[in-house]
Amino acid sequence: MIIGEVKKSSKCIESAKMQLLYYLYDLKQQGIEAEGKLQFPEEKRVESVILDEEEMHKVEQTLLECKAIISQERPPQPRWTGCCMKCSYCECCYA
Repeated sequence: MIIGEVKKSSKCIESAKMQLLYYLYDLKQQGIEAEGKLQFPEEKRVESVILDEEEMHKVEQTLLECKAIISQERPPQPRWTGCCMKCSYCECCYA
C-alpha cells in the first residue's frame, strides 16, 4: 500500500515528511504496512518515505514532546519562524 501526500512546495519538507511518517506510524499501529510518497506536482518531484526503526523512533519522540506540551499548565511562548509567509494561516500559525 502506498500513502501519498501532496504538497505545493518542498520548502518545509521536514515537516511534510514527519506528517507522512505519522500516517505510516498510525497505520502500522493498526497492523497495516505501507510506504509513503511525498509529491510536489509544481516541482515535478516525488520523494519516497519509509517508516524504518529510526524514523519510527523519531515519530514516537515527537509524540512524547507533543504530550509534554499539552500537559503544561500554560502553552509555551510562540516563536515566529517565517516558514509560511504566503500561507492563509500565516497570522495564527507558528510553524
